[in-house]
Amino acid sequence: MKRLFINLLLVSCIFLGIDKVSAATLDCNGLLRYGSRSEKVKQLQTELNEVMNCNLVVDGIFGNGTKSCVLAFQKKYSLSQDAIVGPQTCNKLNSLYLSSNDDVVEDDNSTLELYLNTTTTLLRGSNGIYVRVLQEMLNRTTHCNLEVDGNFGYKTEWCVKKYQEENNLGIDGKVGPMTRQSLNQNIKNIDNSRYVIINTSTNSTLNVRQDAGTNYADIGDVYSSEIYIIHGSKLVGGTTWYKIEYETGKYGYVSGAYATKDFILLDISSQNIKLYRNGQVVFNVPTVTGNKSKGYDTPLGVYSVGNKLSYKTMGGRIHLSKYDAYVDYWIPFIGGSYGFHDADWRTSSQLTNKNTYLTNGSHGCVNMLLEDAKYLHDNVYKGLAVHIVD
Repeated sequence: MKRLFINLLLVSCIFLGIDKVSAATLDCNGLLRYGSRSEKVKQLQTELNEVMNCNLVVDGIFGNGTKSCVLAFQKKYSLSQDAIVGPQTCNKLNSLYLSSNDDVVEDDNSTLELYLNTTTTLLRGSNGIYVRVLQEMLNRTTHCNLEVDGNFGYKTEWCVKKYQEENNLGIDGKVGPMTRQSLNQNIKNIDNSRYVIINTSTNSTLNVRQDAGTNYADIGDVYSSEIYIIHGSKLVGGTTWYKIEYETGKYGYVSGAYATKDFILLDISSQNIKLYRNGQVVFNVPTVTGNKSKGYDTPLGVYSVGNKLSYKTMGGRIHLSKYDAYVDYWIPFIGGSYGFHDADWRTSSQLTNKNTYLTNGSHGCVNMLLEDAKYLHDNVYKGLAVHIVD
């Protein structure tokens, strides 16, 4: 059996001098049955989701869904099919739940290897250690900034779909054999390259030089908002020049005065925001932009972050008078008219559905989840480049 190595930050507690991660198990004293409500039912639902992949809501209520899953479990393991969780059913469930977690081994080495060593399909509603591993793998491969909490919610589902789209897999938000195999392979080949974006005004070109410096021959052109991998750099007269592959197999240098490694990239067609710091993606989240059907498109172009506001600095929620809306975080990029902000009137499904903006978008601003708007507010600065592309 392959071993999974998980960073101490991946689990909710710090274990010192302990090799195995022990999972909490269901208390087998007493009976659980239809109608029961308690923390024990939550643990029951968690274990059933892990062992039987039942996609139960972990709410502590023993309802029809939990009853059906218990019956399926009892049938599968030749137990009395009464839908009552007594000692026999409880002990068998605990045994299988522990065995599904006992191949997770911690290592205090800074090198982290992650591997989904399970044949269970993970999907929305799944819980447990493998969901934690999945979330960490997605954060590293797709930069989705997921909370590694072991709960497969709507944002984890969105990130799985994002990963599937980027890797030409069937887009269903479920981690089955093909997605699992792809993740296991790609986690070994994480691209640690740094990127630079051409930071000129909209539709402008930038000369590519044969070597670092304006005295070298102009050998090509690149356009505003195009992103390139950095293959090297040189410092000339206080200006950094970046070596890029501007055409297939052709390399040259662009001036750091017109290219930057720190920027926000908003992609209208994929409805997501990426924040690049020092040439690497550190933040990648879903959004809803301007309503296309009504002509309220979020304007394409190159802009910069203005004076950001938060409910803390304002002593209360921020009133966007133009839209008669109240928000906690406001990060403008075109005067006071367009900006990134939280939108508590949006449902999670609207924010993770990349087609929402087509008919139910904003008036042009960029709507975000509250926690995402907070992160962006806290991690950008005035003057940071904002590139909006389609």
